[in-house]
Amino acid sequence: MRGVVFGIGAVGCLVALRTRVPLVAYLKEVVRTTTFDDDHHHDDDDDEKKLTVEISSDYAERPGRAYGMEVVEPHRVTRLCSHSSCQWNIAKKDVVFFEGLGECAEVKFTDVGDYAVQVRCDDDESKEAVLPVACRYVRRDIRGLLDADRERLFDAFKTLASYDTDAGKLVFGDDFRSLDGFAKIHLERAAKRQVDAMHDGLGFLTQHVALTNELELALQAIDPSLAVPYWDYTQDSTRVRTSGRDVSALWDDALWSSSWFGNATGPEHYVAEGRFAFQKVDKGGPTTNPYGYARAPWNVNKSPFVTRAHTFCDRTFSMDTWPSCASHYDMTFAIDSFYDWVWQIGYAPHGPIHIFVGGYAGCGDMEERFRDFNLTEKALKSLSLLAISLPKSGWRNFLFESPEFCSEDTPQSDCHLVCARQNDHRFAELIFKYMYDFVEVFAAKDADDFHSDFFHEIRRANRVDAFVDAVCSLAWYPGEQMEAASPVDVSFWPIHPTVERLFQYKLYANPFLYAAWGATNATTTYCIYEDTSDCMGHHPYDLTSFKSRVKNASGDFEVKFLTNLEVLEALVAGPDYKMSYVYDNFSWPHCSDAGYVFPRVDDAFSPSSS
Repeated sequence: MRGVVFGIGAVGCLVALRTRVPLVAYLKEVVRTTTFDDDHHHDDDDDEKKLTVEISSDYAERPGRAYGMEVVEPHRVTRLCSHSSCQWNIAKKDVVFFEGLGECAEVKFTDVGDYAVQVRCDDDESKEAVLPVACRYVRRDIRGLLDADRERLFDAFKTLASYDTDAGKLVFGDDFRSLDGFAKIHLERAAKRQVDAMHDGLGFLTQHVALTNELELALQAIDPSLAVPYWDYTQDSTRVRTSGRDVSALWDDALWSSSWFGNATGPEHYVAEGRFAFQKVDKGGPTTNPYGYARAPWNVNKSPFVTRAHTFCDRTFSMDTWPSCASHYDMTFAIDSFYDWVWQIGYAPHGPIHIFVGGYAGCGDMEERFRDFNLTEKALKSLSLLAISLPKSGWRNFLFESPEFCSEDTPQSDCHLVCARQNDHRFAELIFKYMYDFVEVFAAKDADDFHSDFFHEIRRANRVDAFVDAVCSLAWYPGEQMEAASPVDVSFWPIHPTVERLFQYKLYANPFLYAAWGATNATTTYCIYEDTSDCMGHHPYDLTSFKSRVKNASGDFEVKFLTNLEVLEALVAGPDYKMSYVYDNFSWPHCSDAGYVFPRVDDAFSPSSS
């Protein structure tokens, strides 16, 4: 029997043990039926010994079975019905919450927690049973939300974007935090020069789980019925690929309509219609760009509005880069080590979403700018797509510097990253090699989008210094999703729950053989910034930057900061599942036609497979 053991390292002490348990299949019908043994009647007729209760709500698919729980949702009407008149008594820790009489009981649970539903039915025979139910929020695919729920969700996000944190707390309570507030904390943690406490390390998953959890609390301060949705972006890959269209088809989806995230495909790169039209980026804070906006130092964007460029200097990656059924399948079934899994999940299986949404603008006419170097369109595309890493990593490695200050009347073309040393041939050679090495790495994985031949041609022509000067004069800047202030964009928030859902499915369908927080047969690398930092945020006992609501030892839910390892523990389903939410399903039916069949978790956890 395979298990999940989360530990400190290859030989560290054990922290949690979860064994595989059978899971019950999801029911697709509107009504879920639960059958109990009759505690007071015993004879040979099975039907006479059972009491059946049907549980339903306004969503057809019932959540919770994969977690070993009968789930009801807070602030949503739940209907419990039997086939005869019954006495209904619902209690939480022996405190009666609801009493009713009839065939059905319509109940709106208000608090997450564990409840006991006592049912006593008097027809021909007296039957009585107790049903334990778990009141938990349900995170659903954003496309699967009821229209009314989606409207409330986006209305709440609009509220988070409209208030500052202090004003919001006065109206909505202490759990409120504005989108700008979340963005500034994320920015401060992720935009340091020596370390990124949120990305590029072992803490990526758990830090973003906590970030999503605190955002969910802020939404619920506005509307207690809400849960953060996930965005299954493998559906987008399947849709575009099967349609035979190019990358631009991604932005034709309802997700980017004015009533959802809003559309920013226009020349100004901001949303101009809908709730999030002309959403502004706040100014001030511990980390700002040269114009004073709460953006990363390498993002010199002058625009006051949340920006999505979608392309890189008007060029784009192919759909092969977008996360697909194949990449999510491989993350589940081709990796046996948590260490390897968490190192990979931050990149190809999820990172391209930020890349495609954010993009880079401000490049000007690249063909004209680099005309003297006789670059082919393929070379210009390689150079343009290099923006995914070059500005940020070059700034972090002190190759580029950002202006300390640009006045509001400074044109964007005059406010840009510059080479850290001017008129220095050795330094230009260093930057040139840095760019070349990046392109070589990318070309090894993506030969269609990257090639490095033009570097050799520039060197043979003795144009290295001039080429580097041209690159260092680019006023290019990323959209918010491509930088450390990304939480200010509403489209940021459903991305990471998708990763968390995949992680939970992995634990069910193909648990890790090696679940230590570290390498199994090598020195552990906690983050890519080990030469310049202590990798704050990426160790098992480092606190997450945001709070989570979790179940404590007494069975109550409390909001607190957790360590990375505590977050990981809380995500493991079973009798001690600690999170205040579940995911609606673990199903990828659209992947089957492409040959990637994700087994139902009840099949993966059936007794015969243990």
